[in-house]
Amino acid sequence: MMDNAFSGTNTGRAKNSIKPVENAVGDHSVFKEGSNTGKVINYKIYEVNPQNPSVFQEVEGYEGGRRIKIR
Repeated sequence: MMDNAFSGTNTGRAKNSIKPVENAVGDHSVFKEGSNTGKVINYKIYEVNPQNPSVFQEVEGYEGGRRIKIR
């Protein structure tokens, strides 16, 4: 499941950060689209981790032209 990254009300520098969906039931992805192109410019994949205070842990993503692999 993919969800748009801008469902929150972040302000300041954090407003552009991609965060996990708070009410997600399981593993999921979030993304950000370019305003002019509509193409995905950033995404992150989150997995459930009950030991993490936010319940979700980032495992992979893409930011600013480079792929991020957490594991």
